[in-house]
Amino acid sequence: EGLDDIGLTMEKVGAIDAFEIRAQAERPWV
Repeated sequence: EGLDDIGLTMEKVGAIDAFEIRAQAERPWV
């Protein structure tokens, strides 16, 4: 279960990073 939790967390972090990068590209003034 520990490994599964870490895997899910890493996936969420990756999605958040991708969202932030995309948001910055679309709204560079923010």
